[in-house]
Amino acid sequence: MIRLTPKQAEALQHRLDVPDCLFEALEGLEALHETQESFDACVEALSAEVKKRRLDPDALTDLEKAILIECVEGSVLAGLAISAHESGAMPWCAVGSTFKMLRSLADKLYPLKGSEIVAPCW
Repeated sequence: MIRLTPKQAEALQHRLDVPDCLFEALEGLEALHETQESFDACVEALSAEVKKRRLDPDALTDLEKAILIECVEGSVLAGLAISAHESGAMPWCAVGSTFKMLRSLADKLYPLKGSEIVAPCW
């Protein structure tokens, strides 16, 4: 069982809230879903699981695993944190906390991919 912190669940949800972007990012995986509608239904179901902050890796489909990996690798949270810091809206320690949370999330989801998940932290 993968247990998520509230911030990790929020980070995943940030990306799950834009299924069109996920669909575009996973363009090469058409074999895992038939239509945009089936993809959106999968994202919606996965979103409900993320909100519970617990994921069962054995119960996830290949598409759900790919979506979760893309939620981390395609995250824009690090960039948003840097922009907030540059505008004076976020202290540097909070930017560092965002980076740490994303790296920790990537580590937790490692079993889904079987290789390193790269969180975009500069």
